[in-house]
Amino acid sequence: MKRARSSRYQLRQRSSSTPVPESPESVSTESVSDEPNEDNDETFDPIENSSDDDDDDDIADDVVNEAELKEEYVEEPEHSDEPPKRKRKATGRRALPTNLGKGEDQVLANEIDWQTDGSEETSDTKISREAVASIQPALLRWYHRNARELPWRVRPRDPDAAPAGTAPPTVESAPGAPYAVWISEVMSQQTRIEVVARYWKRWMEALPTVRALAYATPERVRELWAGLGYYRRAQNLHIAAQEIVAKHNGLIPRTSKVLATLRGVGPYTAGAVASIAFGERSPAVDGNVARVLARLRPAIADLTGKELIRAQEAAAKQLLSAPAHPADLNQALMELGATVCLPRAAAKCHECVLSDQCGAAARARKMGVDPAVVAADLPKPTARKKVKVRSETVAACVVCTKVNGEWQFLVTQRKDDCGLLAGLWETPSRVVKKENVTNDKIFQGILTENVDVEDVKLKKAKSVTHIFSHIKQELAVRVAVLDDVQEAKNKACKWVTSEELVQIALSTQMLKVFKAAGDVIGQKIARKI
Repeated sequence: MKRARSSRYQLRQRSSSTPVPESPESVSTESVSDEPNEDNDETFDPIENSSDDDDDDDIADDVVNEAELKEEYVEEPEHSDEPPKRKRKATGRRALPTNLGKGEDQVLANEIDWQTDGSEETSDTKISREAVASIQPALLRWYHRNARELPWRVRPRDPDAAPAGTAPPTVESAPGAPYAVWISEVMSQQTRIEVVARYWKRWMEALPTVRALAYATPERVRELWAGLGYYRRAQNLHIAAQEIVAKHNGLIPRTSKVLATLRGVGPYTAGAVASIAFGERSPAVDGNVARVLARLRPAIADLTGKELIRAQEAAAKQLLSAPAHPADLNQALMELGATVCLPRAAAKCHECVLSDQCGAAARARKMGVDPAVVAADLPKPTARKKVKVRSETVAACVVCTKVNGEWQFLVTQRKDDCGLLAGLWETPSRVVKKENVTNDKIFQGILTENVDVEDVKLKKAKSVTHIFSHIKQELAVRVAVLDDVQEAKNKACKWVTSEELVQIALSTQMLKVFKAAGDVIGQKIARKI
């Protein structure tokens, strides 16, 4: 993962960008950051990786490092009134037909090229036409029967029915709509799917269109994202929506090539949105798909670096050949990897519909062992540079008071340019030396820095441990119960009710702190999603 970089939610205009049009509703908008657009690889800053099983920001087991790939296939014209004709290049390659049925809504033909030298042989990393002809129907029938119901997903097409043309839904928040798919794909990166479903529904209720997202305040975007972790994703979504409004009249680009120019959109997200929402034959190789491909063709797992990525992309393109619809085929591969072709020894090889075409299963049969034994070692683990985790001790002082029977809490907002957790709300706190964390004078000092009170009796709460990808924090928590609301000395502070507390942009780390304080004063603190 990349190291954390400072980033601003207060977005400024980049010299290369067109200003975001003023909202017809006179909503104040932020313009695009002047920082270099260096986030188009979908590797986000390390933010929250909690050690608690019930936290919402768990890290996925498999993360694919994306890279831009040189396309090695024939492209048909994007717009054409006539069905594309087969054409042969001087190299002896040909492009397959691209029409997926009468009325198909402008499908971009990113078709694969088969060798036409008379040989049916392919390399160990490629998938032959014969194999594709067996894999596609088996996989699509399985997906049609077993696809999980997700709020952003349309029902899979019946692979045995006649092909029919489709167009994206006109309602932007509807299942299968480009905006709905885009938000779901970004949220799903390194986040459990059941958590994403809850957040996605709330997001669509609050920001149902690209323009609504573009004109939203950074604070509103952070509030809706709070608890998902990896907060740079939310910032990138906000900036990308502004780019779509400014440069594309509020319409999400239809091709993966143009999608990949948006802030925070890399090859995987571009391919997923283009294929699922627009029917473009673009591969979408995430960790789940990479695992399926490595087991279908184990030779892929022997490669590294750019060769590995090229082999994965080539195999995925081969599987995307006509007549299969790319939206269903890509999602079927993802679904198989997420529910059957699981990591390591969890693989459910005996339930897999592709076992007859699986290279890992073939190896297992020759060895006389269970297929899951071979699958467990595929793909091969990559050597990752070990991140040195440093330890920090934090003194956190939760300041609260009861007004008309309702608890209120003092919160302070981190600066937009402070890097980690920028712009989020927290309780007054300070990094201290470990040997000083038991000294109540430290907590009294934190208290008086924020409100004009003295000698308030502090109550000790349960300590909190929180692990970021590169920082392990031990937070000592004290609770200061005031007689009434005191005016805050710090302009970045404000008082919120217990109900408001769980609705503001509060990190999971700070939610734990307030939960610990709530246990002391008898107030339950829980985020409602």
